[in-house]
Amino acid sequence: FTGHRLAELAAFVPWLHEDHHVLQFDFRGHGESGPGWVTLGGFERRDVAAAVAFLRSRGLGPLALFGVSMGATIAIIAAPELSVAAVVADAPFAELHHPIGNRMREVGYPLPGLGSRAIVVAAALRTRSRLPDAIRHVARVAPRALLVIAPKEDQLISWRQGLRLFEAAAEPKELLVVDGAAHAEAYAVDPETYRRRVTEFLARHLG
Repeated sequence: FTGHRLAELAAFVPWLHEDHHVLQFDFRGHGESGPGWVTLGGFERRDVAAAVAFLRSRGLGPLALFGVSMGATIAIIAAPELSVAAVVADAPFAELHHPIGNRMREVGYPLPGLGSRAIVVAAALRTRSRLPDAIRHVARVAPRALLVIAPKEDQLISWRQGLRLFEAAAEPKELLVVDGAAHAEAYAVDPETYRRRVTEFLARHLG
């Protein structure tokens, strides 16, 4: 969310590219992409579908989706409708109101639980889109493989959101909980374990 593909994900590309082609893109309303409503999955799943179609048109595959935070959640939401083999979801949220409520709580807004749900409804009406919750889609990721990465000290998206997604998902699925990691910092805290788990997961499901 609000990131740029060349900054936010730069640390992942060199080691992923050792064994795989890597396509990075900015969601609508982000980075170098054109303007557009940010709906945290409602419209962005179409951006993912376009990226997959782009790769398929060049004969590339099998494919995996790899996202962090908002990108992780969107990957889970988009995957059931796409011809992909695997999903790596780092710090995803199961329900959209959860990170909104945590942010409201952080800055001192009253009634963050009720307020966050009201914001989700208002945003859906404003953008004329459905703002989907990943928990409603994760069971349909299978038979695609799913790796959920949950930073244990995440104050924006509780690691238990990742745990809920993992528990609701069907096999094949894997979970990596990274102790001492804040939001989107799992790789920075334990790069050796992170890289090993991701590369082994992709090797099993992509070849």
